[in-house]
Parts: sequence; structure tokens; C-alpha cells
Amino acid sequence: MRQTPQNDQHDSRGGNFQSTPMRILDLLAGSVLLIFFLPIMVLVLATTMICNGGGAFRKVSKTFENGRSVTVLNYQCENSTRAMTRYNRFLMKTGLVALPEFINVMTGELSLFKPNVARPSIFSF
Repeated sequence: MRQTPQNDQHDSRGGNFQSTPMRILDLLAGSVLLIFFLPIMVLVLATTMICNGGGAFRKVSKTFENGRSVTVLNYQCENSTRAMTRYNRFLMKTGLVALPEFINVMTGELSLFKPNVARPSIFSF
């Protein structure tokens, strides 16, 4: 029986299997950070719903160098008229908009300790 290299194995979502120690580290650190940021996340959630008049989340698709695509949750940063308020600019500038991505870390789609770099070709003009 032929053994396949670690980077050739894929799970049902299309991502690579993570090594067990790396996954355990992601789960431990992700749990601690999620508990630490949970009050902030709830506050941002409530404020976003009030300021934007409704939905607080949006789904964003990220494509990485290896072609793998992941859909992550972010806080909604524009209101129903697509206007950027001072509050929304604050969320973007501080990076609070990305706090719900901890959910993707806990499900194994993203990692805290491996680079999750998007393809530069996406941003070339």
C-alpha cells in the first residue's frame, strides 16, 4: 500500500488535513481567544445591528495561494444604503470586522499558526 504525503490528503471540504499537534494548538488558542473576545464580539454584534439597521454578518469568500477557497463570516460594514458610517470605518480600521473568523478557526478551515495568505494575483491591477 502506497503512503500519500501529508499535503496530498484532502478533507470533504477540499482543504488539507492539518497535523494533529497543529490542530490541537489551533483549538486551544482559538478557544482561549474566542472566550477572551466573546464580550467584545457580542458588543460589536449588537452595535452593528443597531447602526446598520438589520443584519450583522456577511459572508466573504477568500481564495488562497493553493487555490483553496473558504467562506468566512465578517461583520457587515455597510448599511442598507451602502454608506460607510464612522462606526463602520472604525470596525475596518481596527480589524474588529474579522473577529467572527475565529469560528472558521474552530471548524478547521483557517489556522492561527499557518499563513492563510490570499493569492496576490487577485489584487493585481
